[in-house]
Amino acid sequence: MLSLLVVHKGEIVFERYAPGVDVTTRTRTWSTAKSIASTLVGIAVSQGNLDLDAPLPYPEGDPRRSVTLRHVLHMSSGLDPVDNGRCAAVGSCLSYFGGASSVAGALARGLVSQPGTRWDYENYDTILAVHALKTALGAQDYLAFPRAALLDRIGMRNTLVGVDRFGDFVLSSQVYTNARSPPTTARTSPRTPTPPPATAASTRSWSRPTTLSSCAEASTGCRASTPSPAGT
Repeated sequence: MLSLLVVHKGEIVFERYAPGVDVTTRTRTWSTAKSIASTLVGIAVSQGNLDLDAPLPYPEGDPRRSVTLRHVLHMSSGLDPVDNGRCAAVGSCLSYFGGASSVAGALARGLVSQPGTRWDYENYDTILAVHALKTALGAQDYLAFPRAALLDRIGMRNTLVGVDRFGDFVLSSQVYTNARSPPTTARTSPRTPTPPPATAASTRSWSRPTTLSSCAEASTGCRASTPSPAGT
């Protein structure tokens, strides 16, 4: 664990960081990014840009046209769950760590069961939902959408949404952010405690921070690499 924040009734009552980490340090959210992705899709639905029960953008006549946006948000697409126990060699790990297109891998899966009949945790289902968002908005508006529709509006201005080298958001895992806004911009109570200095006793069980080797700040996202795979 790198940072810990406890909020009670809207106020920060406890805040602590590992050595080398502070309130401004961005770390990878891993699958917490899926909550951001589903929120963005929900915003687009509320704006009339997406329909939960519309088919995903597969060609006409393709049996996978039976898969809807609602199915992939529920992780019940019926598409081959390639990440289930095999991600080290195939699936989303090829885009997470191997530089492959996240969207191409997600779209390539075949239908193996009736959509909506089986739940299976699948990174590629989230990626398909985000691809539907891009298809609906167009590439330019799509890149600006996370910040304009959500991040800036709730104060997550230090958050970077990662894209693969093909320009697609990898919102199933690749989002980098800090625990909260820095004190100069945080909307917290005046009674919010100042984090105590790190001590060997309070931090000895915490891991060292992850290093981002190539993450360029931009309003539309960033490309970043991580030193080693971890659970998604």
